Amino acid sequence: MKTRKIWSMPIALAMTLALALAAMVGVYNIAQAQTAADNTFYIAVGATAVGDVTVSGLDVSGNDSDDVVVANSAVLTGTGAAGFDASVGSRVDTSDATATPPLVAGTQPITIAAETGNAAPEAGVYNLTLTAKVDLDDNTDSDTDGDADNDEDATVTASVTIYVVGQKGDRVPFHADPNTTFAGERVSTFGMDQRNNPQYIQIDGLGPNSEIKGFVNSKNSNAVEDTLTLQGSSLTFSIDPSDGSKIIAKASGADVKNETINFDISVDPDTTNEDTVVDSFNVPVTASLTEVTSLAWLDNDDDEHDPGEPPFAFTMLASDPAGTVVGEFPVEGAETDIDGVNATDDGEFLDGIVLDENGMPQAMFGVKGVKATSDSEQPLQVVYNGASDGSMPAAGTYTLRLSVNGDSGIALRTISDGGKDGSLDNLTITVNPVNEGPEGAAEHSATVAETDKGAANILAAGDAIDDLSVLVDDNDVLRYSI
Repeated sequence: MKTRKIWSMPIALAMTLALALAAMVGVYNIAQAQTAADNTFYIAVGATAVGDVTVSGLDVSGNDSDDVVVANSAVLTGTGAAGFDASVGSRVDTSDATATPPLVAGTQPITIAAETGNAAPEAGVYNLTLTAKVDLDDNTDSDTDGDADNDEDATVTASVTIYVVGQKGDRVPFHADPNTTFAGERVSTFGMDQRNNPQYIQIDGLGPNSEIKGFVNSKNSNAVEDTLTLQGSSLTFSIDPSDGSKIIAKASGADVKNETINFDISVDPDTTNEDTVVDSFNVPVTASLTEVTSLAWLDNDDDEHDPGEPPFAFTMLASDPAGTVVGEFPVEGAETDIDGVNATDDGEFLDGIVLDENGMPQAMFGVKGVKATSDSEQPLQVVYNGASDGSMPAAGTYTLRLSVNGDSGIALRTISDGGKDGSLDNLTITVNPVNEGPEGAAEHSATVAETDKGAANILAAGDAIDDLSVLVDDNDVLRYSI
């Protein structure tokens, strides 16, 4: 793998240290740390070679005052520094303009490389500080102060930025339902709602002036292309036009199948410098496609659960508070193992929506989502959300439509079909009135005058005392006392 080097017009990036000699000796040259392109390097995930930071201004006059960067004195610090090594190279004593890169006398490289094994850096940007010791008199054991135990007279530092380009994680798992995936449609993964957030492969470590140039299909051709369709694959990959750091996957029209997909992307580390030859490099990418089954209502013919498949019919009281579970229904086909590694630890999240009879969202009823467990049959609940003003719902029957989707994207894994009659109105909720006693404006009473027995105004059986019809209706119960 090639890394970018720009060796013309070196830029002094380290802190300048002027070192005074003893009184009658004079002043040494200034030792400085400098490197190509502002100490900025690009590598791909898994690569080891990074680049050199060059210390310049060393005295190589051939006498006892020759300067040298002390071996094993180079140290990298900063977050992520454990993923990189720094080693001191040999000093350049003779200039050679014909060398590649040109050699300048009085310079000495410090080579930075990525560690191998467990400490290898992941994709990302690493802003580090390089520190090295310089001996301004390598042929004696004393420094400018005459301290025989310390011949590291100067310290040089340089800021180093390393862009490690690659995808986050080992792979990106895509999922698709063969029954609902169409050619050219973006394929989602679990946890990403495809309506607003299609799934993509995120390439990290791209610098402000770098970009993905395209794809390299090493199996068929080394040519860089804007899109990539691997032979026999169910997916086509392309650079997201709205974000050049993302790679989106679309169904290619082939039958969806379980497969692991490996390919390379080509990265240009500096799109602004057209005068200097900048070598692009390839980044390996791994994705996988897992075939998933369609979500379905639980079939009553195969299971004794009730209510099973739609149409569903639930009842509630008008006085039920917000949050009341109106009814429960089961759904089949939920994925309990999403990444194929930690079974049952990352189940698919099922959610739903309740629409009115015109197919429009309504606020009175909703679906309580659930994360899939080890059993692909998942119970979901219809919940009464209440009214914003706290009022009770009007008594009567509401004809609604119930849809359920898995979080691989509502466009891919949705069930919204009706019951056995094919109707899309697959949910009815009956709100019953509350059976409470009648209430009048005030307590009603009637008075009958007491008279002598046998008088003409004595009430006979069936005589009306008063008319209470204005206070009650046919559903009310009249309570009275004498």
